[in-house]
Amino acid sequence: MLGKEELGPADLPFPVLVDPVFTASATYGTAFGLYGREWTDWPGAFVIDRDGVIRFAYRAGRLSGNYADTDHLLQVVDGLGEKQKLIAALRDRDARIYQAAAPALEAIGPEARRAVPALLAALKEDNADVRAGAVAALCWIVPPARTALPALRQALTDKDERVRRLAVEALGEIGPDAGPAGPAIVRVLTDGDARVRTAALYALDQIGPAAVPGLLEGLKDRDPRVRRASASALPRFPRLPEETVPALVAVLRDRDPEVRLAVVRALQRLPARGEVKKAAVPGLVEVLKDSDPRARQAAASALETVGPHAAAAVPALIAILKDEAVEVRRAAVAALWRIEPAREHDRALVLALVERLRDPDAKVRQLAAIVLSVLGPRAEPAVPALAAALKDSDPRVRGSAASALTAIGPGARAALPAIIEALKDENADVRSSAKEALQKIDPDAARKVPRR
Repeated sequence: MLGKEELGPADLPFPVLVDPVFTASATYGTAFGLYGREWTDWPGAFVIDRDGVIRFAYRAGRLSGNYADTDHLLQVVDGLGEKQKLIAALRDRDARIYQAAAPALEAIGPEARRAVPALLAALKEDNADVRAGAVAALCWIVPPARTALPALRQALTDKDERVRRLAVEALGEIGPDAGPAGPAIVRVLTDGDARVRTAALYALDQIGPAAVPGLLEGLKDRDPRVRRASASALPRFPRLPEETVPALVAVLRDRDPEVRLAVVRALQRLPARGEVKKAAVPGLVEVLKDSDPRARQAAASALETVGPHAAAAVPALIAILKDEAVEVRRAAVAALWRIEPAREHDRALVLALVERLRDPDAKVRQLAAIVLSVLGPRAEPAVPALAAALKDSDPRVRGSAASALTAIGPGARAALPAIIEALKDENADVRSSAKEALQKIDPDAARKVPRR
């Protein structure tokens, strides 16, 4: 297997080949030049069997993630032996089907594709072992989409877990041409077997953008588990159609609380610019009132990713700065930091942040000071509270308070005694921040302070 260079032999229970100069990957035809001049440095993982045949390839340039998931790679490696045994067992179960499946055990050649019709027919056999052996062979033969899709899609509903798992794996190997099977794969995301669900996620990855319409359709499914799974899977794709955000927004009021939570988290993780996510702001503001603190936190975090385009959410975020859940308060202050609120909210915002400088949670206190530093001179009414924060028990809060006073500038002169006292702080970073604040607020006073 070719994988992350950071992984060492002690981290994985199978051999790892690090290939920094593409010697092995070029040998297997998996390395390629960028614009015909340079080798790419895109990470990739390849599972190779003992006969030297690539049985699984994960190329980050084509798929959504930067690296293949270790748990999935372990599942793929475990599956090597399983597939070999299932195919070999066909020798005793059904000699005719074994004759068709046998080429999958060797390096794949033209004779393997000629075997596809017999293997697809075997998926209708009553014996589950025969069906599992046939679909195991199909995983390694990678049959043409136009002939395999209907049978493999039907196999996703097989009563045997092995057949379902191997069928979805085969669809993933087909790649983008398996896009029409997307809705059926989405339903497999709710399978009772964890290995089936994992295989389904990676099948969607390998199919790529062609799988997205199935996920968007899944958001409307009658089964809340399908709606939840569809929302959770969407952020896996680096490029999504423009209708993705509106489709998620339409489900923000879902009657199922777990679906709502999955949708909000999807909007948070969605790889889209803030201006694209702006359409979700009104719906996310409503979720800030949700009875579930997980949903309120996720909504605030999603608004943080929208950034300045979420300016309309500022009043609602100010309101939940008093939330009883510390995770919600943290997320709300962090969102206000990224949104950079307009002047019209200064009075209410500064008053709320001054109160948060006395929050029981140190992280909330630190974030409140950071937001005040973003406001700069507009945060002048907070000077007394920031001066008091220079004596906070947490050095991160003290340092952030000094930075906020620096940003306020000459308007923070009332804090000079506290700043001068902070020059003797036990923490070097706090002393440095206090010195910077003094120089910004009163350069003459800074020159009179003895050098240490």
